[in-house]
Amino acid sequence: MDVRSSESYPDLEPAPSADRERQERSYEVFLGLYQQHRDFFDELAELDRPWQTSLLNGSLRYVQGIVRGQQAYLITNLSNGKTQSLLQHQMIWTIGRDIQAALPVQDQRLSRRHAAIQYVGRRGFYLVDLNSTNGSFINGRAIRGRNRLRDGDRVRLGGFSFDFFVCHSSQIANSVAPELLDKLNTMPLPDDTESNFSAARDALGIRQRQEQGYGSEKTSVIDQELDGTEPPEVSEPSTPPSVSH
Repeated sequence: MDVRSSESYPDLEPAPSADRERQERSYEVFLGLYQQHRDFFDELAELDRPWQTSLLNGSLRYVQGIVRGQQAYLITNLSNGKTQSLLQHQMIWTIGRDIQAALPVQDQRLSRRHAAIQYVGRRGFYLVDLNSTNGSFINGRAIRGRNRLRDGDRVRLGGFSFDFFVCHSSQIANSVAPELLDKLNTMPLPDDTESNFSAARDALGIRQRQEQGYGSEKTSVIDQELDGTEPPEVSEPSTPPSVSH
């Protein structure tokens, strides 16, 4: 938040003496409040940003708690912006700069072990501040100890924010009508998958470099893909899914 005095705008006409004195007092009061409660004003500024803008920019960060019977897990994109599910047998997920944390976030405003999300059976998910340096906040309110998280809460750890969602129940949707199922089954799958698009895009870049004398040895496989000929199959070792502890 940029706080500037009236002296930053020399083109403005000077106010009458009484008004100017009142403005200066108001500015001093505001500046004092801002210096003492900077976190609060920064939170207001962040909430003022359109939610749609963060969606369009792909910067929406979230954590969703899922409960299935006696087990709970998280789905989140806080780590490298990629969505993943996190299982933890104690149902405690630590957040901080520590690379051993369940949710490691490399933000200098976070403590190494800043906070944790804990699930307590039959009660819900809780945010726990771990005596962090810059504090933990739920909807702009500083917290201490364990505080319950509710669906749609805005969480801020230091200067790092994300939205929290919780799912306690699930249901089975109705079966699709037979005529619709037949129609869907007869529809061909599109060829413009992201993998094909990426291959074509990479091929274009390689061809451009080839015209400049670079990468000619790599064009044979790419040309086969673009011509519809299947490239040689490469077997990849199967690896078990990773589970964060």
